[in-house]
Amino acid sequence: RDIRAALDAMDCGCRALRNNRLALAERCFTRALALHPRWHDALQRRALVRHERLNLRGAIADYRKALQSCPECHWCWSYLADVHRDAGNHRGAKECLDAALLLASRKEQSPQLQEDCAQYRLDRGRTRLALGQPRQALPDFEERVYEHALNNLLWHRAGAEVRRARRLVALMAGPKMGF
Repeated sequence: RDIRAALDAMDCGCRALRNNRLALAERCFTRALALHPRWHDALQRRALVRHERLNLRGAIADYRKALQSCPECHWCWSYLADVHRDAGNHRGAKECLDAALLLASRKEQSPQLQEDCAQYRLDRGRTRLALGQPRQALPDFEERVYEHALNNLLWHRAGAEVRRARRLVALMAGPKMGF
């Protein structure tokens, strides 16, 4: 009986989320979690809704609970990084992206996972730029390990950030002496 009610609440939340009815979605996921407090999928979806509704503390708490039940979920680490970044905690975002990349790199490489890893690297490069670490950001922008991602638009979109990181690294190195 509890399982049926939790599944109904989860289904209600997913429908509400698809229709961008965020308040209803959050209530439905909360109802599912009242019946099954450690349900990873419900925690992850409620965290997503809370992030969208700018309840960053609630989103962080839910992602942390979701990661307690499934610490190998690289998506949760990535989404938690997004919340940290939106909260202005770039160091926390970088740590989460490091975890996401480590976990994803351990899995069998499918095209989707390659694209996820490319996105995590791009996000980590952006985060390192925000932390004032252009030298460390460059390898994330220039990584060519994931062949599938080379033709992906997200690498083309990163062009301005790569140029910015290169300029900052060059400025840090000082003027070049031409002989």
